[in-house]
Amino acid sequence: MSKILGITIPAGYGSSADDCSDQTIEIPVSETKGIRNAFAIQVSGESMIGAGIEDGDVAIISSQQVANDGDIVAALYDDGVTLKRYRVVDGIPMLMPANPKFRPIIENFEIQRKLINLKKK
Repeated sequence: MSKILGITIPAGYGSSADDCSDQTIEIPVSETKGIRNAFAIQVSGESMIGAGIEDGDVAIISSQQVANDGDIVAALYDDGVTLKRYRVVDGIPMLMPANPKFRPIIENFEIQRKLINLKKK
């Protein structure tokens, strides 16, 4: 087992880094897919429910500022962080929610991490 810092990431609208907690979540090393710089982040919100990511799930992410079309990423947006699917549509990069209640984010975002695994609540 590996202890990975647990923080909360919204799957909805971005929230500031001040919303982080310092709780520890036990994650087996096998769930990090061998990636050593992984983090466990508890998901809050419902913008990614269509992708099977629900409020209370634990997203295991790695530091990575480059993503491929279709990857689920943690991105800085509007002074906060959000979890969304990265898409490139007609040459325009965007962050897509997996819930029609939310709008895509088309500008002013920066990819910080990539989802590598998901632990259901």
